[in-house]
Amino acid sequence: RQLTEPSKAWSPPTAGFRRRVSRWSLAAGARDPPVTRRQSLPTGLCRVKLKDRKPSEVKCFILGDMQYDPFQLRAIEIIDKEESLIVSAPTGAGKTCIAEYAIEKALERNEGAIYTSPIKALSNQKYRDFIGRYGDRVGIITGDVSINANAPLLIMTTEIYRNSLFENSSRLKKTRWVIFDEIHYLDDLERGTVWEEAIMFTPSSIKILGLSATVPNI
Repeated sequence: RQLTEPSKAWSPPTAGFRRRVSRWSLAAGARDPPVTRRQSLPTGLCRVKLKDRKPSEVKCFILGDMQYDPFQLRAIEIIDKEESLIVSAPTGAGKTCIAEYAIEKALERNEGAIYTSPIKALSNQKYRDFIGRYGDRVGIITGDVSINANAPLLIMTTEIYRNSLFENSSRLKKTRWVIFDEIHYLDDLERGTVWEEAIMFTPSSIKILGLSATVPNI
């Protein structure tokens, strides 16, 4: 899927940033038709037909009687290929399910994942959401608190992650995925450089999942 014309507020990124994101795949959900029929499928391996692709087997989680929407299935296939991607879909469309899939894959292989958010309040909320599911495998690091900092799944602000790239690289040795929630902050005039630096200096061994409901140029 091609990028459309950027918004007028978009500032040209550096060459290093362009090289990093040029390898990303896109899974935009805003233009997908709504799914009107749900089918109950067994947990595990389900057969799906992706738009503009050959039928393929995609390992996916089935949440009760709800099957993933087409854009979620495309994102899952990209994650299974170990490729970085950005997902643009409206609020409430199910972007967090895609993040949880990447996290589950990392934890299953005894690898780590980092979930970043732009503000402490969102980090705290995501920690409360995840601790019920992952228990002592999740920790949080913000400017105010540090809980279970050696956990395989860490929640942190984007600034903390950026600083970790330079100050505590040992924390990233087993990390497979870093998830940037609200990645459209990259376009913020005051704080956007934090996201640009975080993406540029993320080691190539770590895959990036960007989530946003308002990225203007996808």
